Amino acid sequence: MFFIKSIPANIRYYLRQSLLIYLVDCLFLGVMLIALSLISLERHDLNQLKKQLANFNTTKEGTNPLTHLVQSKEVLLGRYQFIAVVLTIVIALVIGILTWQAFKKMRQDIDTFTSANWSRHTIVNYYTLTALCLLISASVTVILGWLLVNSYYWRGLELINQQWLQKPLRPIPRSPSISTVI
Repeated sequence: MFFIKSIPANIRYYLRQSLLIYLVDCLFLGVMLIALSLISLERHDLNQLKKQLANFNTTKEGTNPLTHLVQSKEVLLGRYQFIAVVLTIVIALVIGILTWQAFKKMRQDIDTFTSANWSRHTIVNYYTLTALCLLISASVTVILGWLLVNSYYWRGLELINQQWLQKPLRPIPRSPSISTVI
């Protein structure tokens, strides 16, 4: 019962650090939601394209515009995955720095808990539950925000996808065989 009462008090006491951790959690969860959504959409598009292309006879590998389209989609998927990995590494570094600074500031509190005969296990549980409460509140905030702006979210993803990240999808000049068919 003590933990339940003291965790909100701990968050209020370290309000600036707690707010910073909360904002970093929100940023990480929001950005990863966008990155993972883009990866999922692009994988689905690529699989659908490959299924459709399986019906066609591709005689000249590498020179076929459809092969170029599949390769471009794979490059785009690789970009999304690279962005997600880089964001994860950056956020992990930021969280590591914040944790180091937080432990530096909380050193006196940890010494106080130790002198009050708290075990290291209890102290770790206390701060872990505090961080977990911040993460849960950030998750709820991101989920509620996502639900409120869902249609804008998908339009924004389309904009990001079309204007910024689809640079490998360059227009392909028409070949004479396609021009004669049209």
